[in-house]
Amino acid sequence: MTSIAQLYRSRCNGDGKPLFWIPRPVRNMPHSLFADSRRPCTEANDVVKRCIGAALVLEIPVGEFVSAQKVMPSADAVLRKLLMSNVSDEARHLKAFEYADEEYGSTAMPAEVLSAWEAAAQSGHPIAVAAALELGVFLCTLGVLRLVGGPSLSSLAVRVAEDEFRHVATNTAICDALGIDLMDYWDLVYFTLETIVGCDVDIPLAGGVRLNLQWIVAQARQLLEQREARELDSLTRIAVHRLPFEVGNEELYDREPEFTR
Repeated sequence: MTSIAQLYRSRCNGDGKPLFWIPRPVRNMPHSLFADSRRPCTEANDVVKRCIGAALVLEIPVGEFVSAQKVMPSADAVLRKLLMSNVSDEARHLKAFEYADEEYGSTAMPAEVLSAWEAAAQSGHPIAVAAALELGVFLCTLGVLRLVGGPSLSSLAVRVAEDEFRHVATNTAICDALGIDLMDYWDLVYFTLETIVGCDVDIPLAGGVRLNLQWIVAQARQLLEQREARELDSLTRIAVHRLPFEVGNEELYDREPEFTR
């Protein structure tokens, strides 16, 4: 099991300073299956816009949940550093999705989605709410972008997911230590995914799997209950297989100690 100290070291350079992803403008490339431009997926347009819209609304609040004063009043120094560096990631993620919005547009989330998550953070433990949101919603919507968003959005989603996996590992470790069951937030996760994916999405992927609400909800439930969703993981791995000469230097060297943009 990865320790809190190991999680923090994993994001630091040789001098022990945390590294942060550098969000960059994205190119508007047509939606396609598995980031393969030879497999266009025009039917993904609406769900992609809703995924972008959800990120624009929810990225910053999840950081606010983690930085709430009542989260870890007695946390040790390394845990505090890890939590605060994770919070700092959210501004980078928001900037990335603002770039995506400029190129692809977005569909605004209904106000009641954000209100419901904020109410949950007020009544429950904010770290648990952040964990449920990142694990049950963000990893699934990032998966959607990787599966049908096309090369640019797939690349963006991969970079954001690198941070989200560390956030999830941090927050679920805290929840497990506190004995919090993330399934307590299942209804809220379902409501959010239903809003984002909707009933109008039904896209064939591979091996008989179809990207629709039923499938996404099943993946989210597995993530909350088991901390993994093997089918989602297997399919998203296809979307990140790119030859080195197809990847620009800005994608290979895209982390820095401070956020200056």
